[in-house]
Amino acid sequence: MKRGIFFRDKGVCTLCRKDLTGSYNLGINFEIDHIVPLSKYGNNDPSNLQILCNECNLLKLNRSSQTSQYDIPLWNMVND
Repeated sequence: MKRGIFFRDKGVCTLCRKDLTGSYNLGINFEIDHIVPLSKYGNNDPSNLQILCNECNLLKLNRSSQTSQYDIPLWNMVND
């Protein structure tokens, strides 16, 4: 699954966009991180996982990296 997440995220750190493909080819580990931490009721589903470089993972700690708390509709459902 770790390899699949790496390819899904195109080999770059999700937060700082650092290219991790060289690290992958050298066998250097990258971090698999929970977008919403388990302690904040996140889960282990692959859609809640992302790859991070070591630096970003150390800075993120136990915080969520969700971009927003709000659901923005794709269209307006109000009838005129």
